[in-house]
Amino acid sequence: MPETKPKQKTVSPRVSAAIHKWLSENFKTPNAGAEWSIETMHALAQSRVVREIAEARSGPQKIEGALTWATEELPLLIQHTIAYELRGKLTGGELYMILDVLNVHDPKIPGKHIVQCVRDSFEIYPGVYELKWDVEKSHMLSTLEALTIFQLAALEYWAAMFREVDFNAQDTEKHCAILEVAK
Repeated sequence: MPETKPKQKTVSPRVSAAIHKWLSENFKTPNAGAEWSIETMHALAQSRVVREIAEARSGPQKIEGALTWATEELPLLIQHTIAYELRGKLTGGELYMILDVLNVHDPKIPGKHIVQCVRDSFEIYPGVYELKWDVEKSHMLSTLEALTIFQLAALEYWAAMFREVDFNAQDTEKHCAILEVAK
């Protein structure tokens, strides 16, 4: 008997104008961004902060409040993750490679594809990226695989931010310096 998917429910979180603008700029539609935000927050429900927020709420607004919180706080969480959790995890060459292999990648489901994109690049072009960016395949893949889904999503957004601007080589260095391992 074929497996059926559970019926999806509709929710309508309210967001500020600033968050709406951010969702519009970073997703195909604001609704797609809010949907991804909610799904991501559900996946992150094991984190202490999200559990505490949900437990502190009561009544019929408990879910709506938690979902609104998720969509409002997501940009701040991404910025925090980039600034504090990802800095120093990857070498300059690894960051350049990520920008290279994700140069046309649209993060519709951020965090779900980055490891596979990097793995595929190593397999499709054996030795090319190792030589071009001075990276070690096993080290880079193990580093990426050790990141949480949210850290991977934030890394994809970091790469997407790079693509949104017409950068020159100097700007690329500065963009990678945001996360690069100290020399």
